[in-house]
Amino acid sequence: AHERDVPARIAALISGARVNVTEKRAAWHSALRAGAAAPTEVRRTLADMRTFAHALRAGQVHGNSGAAFTDVVSLGTSIQDTDLATNSTENYIILGAWDSDPDKGIISYLTPIAQAFLNKKAGEQVELETDGARKKFRIDSIEVHHPLPGAPATEATDPVPA
Repeated sequence: AHERDVPARIAALISGARVNVTEKRAAWHSALRAGAAAPTEVRRTLADMRTFAHALRAGQVHGNSGAAFTDVVSLGTSIQDTDLATNSTENYIILGAWDSDPDKGIISYLTPIAQAFLNKKAGEQVELETDGARKKFRIDSIEVHHPLPGAPATEATDPVPA
């Protein structure tokens, strides 16, 4: 580690030195956790991210197809579908691979079933192989997933400079 000057590189990263050579700026990883003590640039970026996230959840952000992200199945949506062979309904929340909890209906966007549903609209039918058989499903509803109370907060509460 000392031969590669790792301690000095870590110190530079934490201090806010310009270590991100591709963007010619600091890589503010540690500052993301600094709250009100974070540099102005970091707090402004976090505020922009919060604004974007609110607009996304409100259906005000559209993808390249022109559909709002609430109009199609995407990462962060809750869906209800019907198995057309049995007429039974199922509910899924599509999140990241690290959030998967199949017993609670939370599936990774990487799973075959989520991949089949992604970018589809309510009312569309999806066909996929599951449990060794070809099955058809109809997407009945799509909603933005809202984390349960008590889940980790995703918004900073520190003031943002003007």
